[in-house]
Amino acid sequence: MVVRTALDDAVRDGLIPTNPLAQVTAPRATKAAVPVTKPDEVEVLLGACCGRRIEPLVYFVGFTGCRIGEALSLRWEDVDLEANAATLRRGSRDGNSTKTGKVRDVTLLPEVVDQLKAVRARSRKERLAAGAGWHQSDLVFTSATGRPLDYDNVSHELRRALKAAGLGTRRPWHSLRHGFSHRLLAKGFSLPLLSAMLGHSSLAITVDTYGHVDSRIPQDVLAQALER
Repeated sequence: MVVRTALDDAVRDGLIPTNPLAQVTAPRATKAAVPVTKPDEVEVLLGACCGRRIEPLVYFVGFTGCRIGEALSLRWEDVDLEANAATLRRGSRDGNSTKTGKVRDVTLLPEVVDQLKAVRARSRKERLAAGAGWHQSDLVFTSATGRPLDYDNVSHELRRALKAAGLGTRRPWHSLRHGFSHRLLAKGFSLPLLSAMLGHSSLAITVDTYGHVDSRIPQDVLAQALER
C-alpha cells in the first residue's frame, strides 16, 4: 500500500506513465487471536496470585471484564461496596474518559467486594506507616505508599504468577477480559448486553470480536426464549 501510494505520486508528477500496482489487490489485515483464560485457569491463576499485591486487581479485571487501564484508574469515589457496584469513568489515570468515551457501571461479585474491602483496610495501615511519605490519590489500586500502580509492573507481576501456575503469559490482562466475555456468552448472555458490559463503542465491535464464538446456547435458555 505504501509503494502503491508512492507510485501514484510518481504518475501524478509525470515520472512514470502508469502505476504497475494499480490493479493489485491489497491483502486483508488479519487480527491476531487473543488468548482466552478458561474458567479452570482463572481459579488456578487466583491461587497463584494469593498474597500478591495484584491479587485484588486480578479479581477485579477477571470478574468485571473491564480493561486494565480502567481498573488502574478506578477511584474510591466511584466504588459503592454496599451496592456491589463500581462506575468506570476513565481509561487511564490522566484521562477524563474511557477508551470509547462511555461511562458504565459494573456489578461486583461478593468475592470482588471482599477483595476491595481488604484493599481499603490495607491502604489505611499503609497510610499510617508511610506518614508524610503517603501519596494521596484516591485510587483504589496503589503501591504501599499510595502511588499509582504502573502498568508494566503489574503486567510483569501477572506474568510471573501465570508462569508459576503453568499458564500462558501472552496478553495476560486482555486474556482475562476475553475469558470473562466467553463465559457469559456460553451462558446465553446476548451480544448487546455483553457489548454494554464491556464498554464497546458499538455492537459491531462486539460482533466482530465475539461473533465467532460457538453459536449454540444451552437448551433450557433456548426453550425459555421461545416459550417452549
